[in-house]
Amino acid sequence: MDLGAIVGGDFIYDEIRQRLRQSNQISAEIADGIDGLQRDGHQLEARSLKAVFLLSRVISSSAADTGLKTDAQSIADLLVDDLKSDNSALRANVKVALEE
Repeated sequence: MDLGAIVGGDFIYDEIRQRLRQSNQISAEIADGIDGLQRDGHQLEARSLKAVFLLSRVISSSAADTGLKTDAQSIADLLVDDLKSDNSALRANVKVALEE
């Protein structure tokens, strides 16, 4: 892995997806929808929805105001996987993906 490369936050969803399904913390409809997007080549949309799900869980489970939001900027922040690159295109593409 190159210096500056990081794991996008949606990686966490991939790691815990099975446990979320087994404990009914995510519906089959939502999990299958995300899987379908990914399978059909809509990677950014799938990654964005994974981030939305994770952010929603943190926001809803915290008694204190976390300052986190499920807006395009916060979602793009979670999806960044290269700190050296200009991520403005990612941010713009996430915004478009969320509007679709």
